[in-house]
Amino acid sequence: MGIFVNFCAGTNSNILPAKDVDALLGNVPYNGIGEKAIQDTNLMFDYAACTYRFLDTGGYQYAVAETDGKEIINDSSKPAICDKTTLNLTLDHVFYAMKKLNVNMANAMDFPIKKYESPEADVFEFHKKVGLNLHWARESARLKNINCPDVELFLPIQCYNLDQLDYFLTHLGSIEFDGYSIPTRNFQINELTLFLVRFYQLGIKKVHILGTSQFFTTAMGAYMARHYFDWVSLDATTWREQAQNGNYLNQYNLMPEKIYNVIIDERIENDCTCPFCKDKTFTYIKNLPQTERVDFLRCHNFWAIEKVTRELYDNADTILTLEKYLKKKSSDVKKIDELIKVLSLIDILKDEDIKQVQTLLL
Repeated sequence: MGIFVNFCAGTNSNILPAKDVDALLGNVPYNGIGEKAIQDTNLMFDYAACTYRFLDTGGYQYAVAETDGKEIINDSSKPAICDKTTLNLTLDHVFYAMKKLNVNMANAMDFPIKKYESPEADVFEFHKKVGLNLHWARESARLKNINCPDVELFLPIQCYNLDQLDYFLTHLGSIEFDGYSIPTRNFQINELTLFLVRFYQLGIKKVHILGTSQFFTTAMGAYMARHYFDWVSLDATTWREQAQNGNYLNQYNLMPEKIYNVIIDERIENDCTCPFCKDKTFTYIKNLPQTERVDFLRCHNFWAIEKVTRELYDNADTILTLEKYLKKKSSDVKKIDELIKVLSLIDILKDEDIKQVQTLLL
């Protein structure tokens, strides 16, 4: 039975959802450019008394820069830059930050592939970036061993399918990583699960799922942590983004509920058990001044995500207990049935040829 961890992402020294946060994820462009940012981030880690401190190395910012048409320089002789027009982020910048920041886990540097478009476009996108991703993976492993050998390094998997995964790993060669990271943007739950089964077959012990706090993905991750891996973690900025949009996350299934610019029936009871909601009605929360309301929602939303993460893990000891829990917390019978079917299949076929598993899952 492995460890299951939810990383709080999108924080800085001024924005924390609680005094004690067990797992924080920082990002080089936001938390590691400049001595002040590095000092503030280390103070944040200490203040939060967090056990797990993960460093993402800027893949998201590369994806945003590409989409927004920013100038991408990649010049280590110049200072790191991440602003509205320019991105300059190199391996040298990343590992300078990694050495200075008090982290114990990190991603290798990578350039994310775009969200699924078409089979033809995806083949082109994968091959356009695979060379750079291979180079950055190799150099990240080398520089980590030289500069910060105690940091656990995760390999981001930027592939659309298992054939591309095989291509990437074959060309990467025998370079060891402590775990694999995988983004969720291109995958349905069955596709993501297929990748995780392949990681299990390859002997990978630790997995980080990038950029999600979605209820059913978290449920799948919890089951994988209980039965397949020594470590499964995930991260998201959902707690902060939903708060900024005036949304209150349901403590049972993380569904967002609009709480601002809406009419709220006074008969709707706030049954949330978090310390922030105690003795407070939804009308009270709605009518808070904007700054206070956003701060309140950040705290509540993170608490709700943490609660659901723990409960899913506690109820993932068997398929039956997980299904029972999901049916108590969510009315989405279709998604529950899909997830339970997927997990039941992989329990039977996890050690079979991956092509057979793929045929049944996709």
